[in-house]
Amino acid sequence: MTSKIRVLTTESIPNAMVSAAVFWGAVVCAIVNVIELEYNIAALVTPSTPSAGSGQIIGGLIAGYLYTGTRREALQAGGYAGSLPILVFGPVALVLHIGTQATAFTLEYTLLQYAFGFLLVYPFMICVGFLFGGIGGFVGHWISKTLT
Repeated sequence: MTSKIRVLTTESIPNAMVSAAVFWGAVVCAIVNVIELEYNIAALVTPSTPSAGSGQIIGGLIAGYLYTGTRREALQAGGYAGSLPILVFGPVALVLHIGTQATAFTLEYTLLQYAFGFLLVYPFMICVGFLFGGIGGFVGHWISKTLT
């Protein structure tokens, strides 16, 4: 299964330019998400609300702007840039978020939260990050083509 995913990922990134665009888009996305997490007013009101949005759009915008190929490939690059930070840092955030509540609930309820989080919320947030990153990649590619 892992080798199939690796082959599909390798086939979907046709050249090294997409990799650099995805890398820089993902770095910007992760930085914006950390800053947004620190200063998010909505998180102070409802701390259980998952957030994927502005960081993914900005990271996708950077990836789409840096990519010089077709619009479809720029959309993919933006999607990858938007979903990679969630893919990498999502489990850590999920464990820390549920772990802070673990002392208030029973073990069964905490395990149910982990199962629900990793089976439903985590894949959903990756898809949302890919969607928002793709939107940013589309806009970034459009800006790049408009300015040249």
